[in-house]
Amino acid sequence: MAFTLTEARRRLEELVERAVAGEEILIGRRGRDEVAMISSATLRALRGELALLTQALEATRVTATEARRSLPRLLDEASGGKAFLITRRGRPVAMLRGIESGDDPVGIAAIYDGLAHDVGADLWAHAVDSLGDPGRAARWFMKPNRALGGRSPRAVAMEGGSDRVATVLGRIDHGVIS
Repeated sequence: MAFTLTEARRRLEELVERAVAGEEILIGRRGRDEVAMISSATLRALRGELALLTQALEATRVTATEARRSLPRLLDEASGGKAFLITRRGRPVAMLRGIESGDDPVGIAAIYDGLAHDVGADLWAHAVDSLGDPGRAARWFMKPNRALGGRSPRAVAMEGGSDRVATVLGRIDHGVIS
């Protein structure tokens, strides 16, 4: 459903309710190409932004110098639920907060799933097993590798060279630097 900006302002509550119900709402200005869209996904993103803003307002302010000196203590407190707003010259520059179980704030799971899809599940599992954790495996797949002619294992695997990549992982398994 499409609305002008003026009409959207008058009917904002109704439009938000419609978006929550799953309807996509388009908002534009007469005679211009500018268009905004409200959808349930937009509202979920806004809810997340509001939650971060609320945390920032409730966070304990810490200077960058103090954060550098006290990082182990701050990390312990953040993992316990406390949030810190790190400032430099009085301006906020970073937020330190704990990650609740199940949270994936930067989409790491999607990155790992994408890599597993790109290189194949078996090769991905082999790399995670050989290198010890998914983070190391992900970095290894993206870096150029001498044993693969200076190309990344991901690129080689995606071009049909999975067996070559598996051979390099086998060398790693046997302690050969590759």
